[in-house]
Parts: sequence; C-alpha cells; structure tokens
Amino acid sequence: MLTIDDILEEIIDKYTLSNSRFKELKTAYDSIADWIADGDDFHDKYDVEIVPQGSVALGTVIMPRTKDDDIDVDLLCIIKKSSLNNNPKRLKQIVGARLKEHALYSKKLEEGKRCWTISYSGYHLDVLPCVEDITNSNNLIATHTNDYSNYTTTNTSPIAYKKWFFSQSTERRVFLEDAKIVELQQVNRRDDLQKIVQLLKLNRDYWIKKNDINPDDKPISIIITTLAAKSYVSCKRGLFEKLSDVVKTMRQHIVINSASKTPCVLNPVNPKENFADKWQLEPQRQEVFFSWLSQIEELIIKVGQCVNINEISKLLKMMLGEEIVCTAYNSFGARIQDLRIKSNLYCSNKGMLNESCNGKKVEPHTFYGDAL
Repeated sequence: MLTIDDILEEIIDKYTLSNSRFKELKTAYDSIADWIADGDDFHDKYDVEIVPQGSVALGTVIMPRTKDDDIDVDLLCIIKKSSLNNNPKRLKQIVGARLKEHALYSKKLEEGKRCWTISYSGYHLDVLPCVEDITNSNNLIATHTNDYSNYTTTNTSPIAYKKWFFSQSTERRVFLEDAKIVELQQVNRRDDLQKIVQLLKLNRDYWIKKNDINPDDKPISIIITTLAAKSYVSCKRGLFEKLSDVVKTMRQHIVINSASKTPCVLNPVNPKENFADKWQLEPQRQEVFFSWLSQIEELIIKVGQCVNINEISKLLKMMLGEEIVCTAYNSFGARIQDLRIKSNLYCSNKGMLNESCNGKKVEPHTFYGDAL
C-alpha cells in the first residue's frame, strides 16, 4: 500500500547529496582548509581552526533543482588572536590575502559582506573569517560590511547552533572541535527533523520559482531550519505527521521585538542574534516569508484531509512541483516491482508493503496463470 511517507522518502532520496557529489564538495573543502591552516607564513603568525557549518554540516542540504541554483558549502576560519577582536577589517583582509596567494582561488575569489566566496561549477564555498569571543564561549566574532570600506563586528554562534540542532532530534552526534581542521562529514543516516527541513526548503524553492519572486528575497535556510527545529517533537509518528506538526507550530516561534515591534527569529543559543534582522531593512523579505509560510500551512492542512493517494498526489504537486512528485511515484513503483521480481517483497497484516520479511511474501506475477 503506497503511503504519503513513501513518496516523501523517495523525494528526499532524490534531492539528498549523492556520495560522489559529497566527495567533490569535501575535496574542495579539504583543499581550502589545508591551504589556509597550513601555510607556513600564515601559520607562524596565526593559530587557525577550520570548522564546517551550514546545511551541508547539518545534513539538511538539498540538491539544486535548476541549473541556476548551486550548493553552498560554509566553513569557519577561526583565528585565535585577541588583537583582531576589535579590528574587523584586518580580520577580513588577512584571510582574503591568504586565499589570493593561491593561483586557482585568486581567480575565483569574491568578497561578500561577511564571507569570502570561491565559486565552482554547481557549488561555491563561503569562508567566514572570525575570532573567539572571550566574553562568551558559545559565540564567535565575525565581520560585516555594506560598502567594503567600513567594517563592523557581528556575533555568531554556528558551533553551538549545530549542537543545539542535533539535540532537537534523537540521534547523537560526534563533534571534533579540538581538531585543527574539523572534518566535513557526510550524513548517511538522516533523521526526520533533517528530512523535514529538506522538504520545507524544496517547497520554498518551488514556490519562489512558480511565483516569479526575486531569489534574493526568498526565506533564508537558517530561519526555516531554526523554526522547524524549535517546532519538532520526536515521537513515533510518520514523517508527514511530524512535518504537519512542525508547519502548524513554526509561526509560534516568531517573536515580536518590544522596541521596534518587528517580528524576529532569535538564535536559540544566542538570543542577541536575530536571524531575521534584514526584515526591518528590507521589508519585502518579511512579506515574502509570511506569504510562503501561509501557503505551506494551507497545503499541509489540505493534504491531511485527503482520503486517497490520488488526492494527495495532486496536492503534493502543488507543494513541490509536478516533475519531482511524478519522478518519486515512478521511482517507488520501479523499486517495488524489482523487490517483487526478486521475491523480496512482503505485505504486513496491515497491508503495508515492506522488504523486512514482515508478513506474507508477495509472489512475482507471471501474468500466465497457474501451470496446468
């Protein structure tokens, strides 16, 4: 019996990083990390630690849906030198200077407001220069600029955030924070919280494209990830039921700033950091976010009211796109047929198809009837 969870799992599998793609990203990460951390002159002057952050490190990254999209690999370049704590321009420049010393990186390098970006075909790496915050062990001090002449400091807590995110789910994770270069590890087994974040991001990307909205205004992943993790409750329910509970609860974790009266999405490990700080400067981003949230809330309610898989299919196409849903249905059907041919398909007493020897074996169909 085909269920909505079966289709959602197929969709996630298709848009999760393949082993070969991850190895490509890891090779680029390792090369940049080695170049920054192991340079003789650079290493003599600075004690450097390289740590992965962002969706690849969290296991919530999704494969690009179009050729115009790419994968973002984020890494922290933590320089342990207290004299840089109040010199954000110098902090930004010394990391950029080291990257420019590399023949290949210098050609691909671009300065962003916070990071140095190195672009490749289909993906890019964002290198965030930062120093330790001696007043708060959970925080790092990074740089920010709007005009590339005046630089200011900003607090960020990506390492503590990663710990918090994984604490919201049921699996335990190993952190290698004492290493000079923290390994970028592939998440081979994803829990339901990670899958829910992936599905929300897939819906966001489809909705943005379908409504011809400026990609610069799309809801950023850290806001979606934070609201989903705050809303997630680990329980013995199906993936769609958990997704539904998360979507119906996300709005409750958006708070209103008492002074500015504007909505905020606070960093759970650093309440002084507002992930939605750009909403006040660029109000169209706030408008787009709440429009996106409203449509996913409405669709989730409608899907939950469906009584058959055909109705569910129509709504999933509205949520994620026709191509992605049709591909998932076809892929699931092909996999079930293959299991049946190999006599590895079973049907439980509740009518659920499985390959774990639970229930009665579903025999291969020859279409010739019984032998005489």
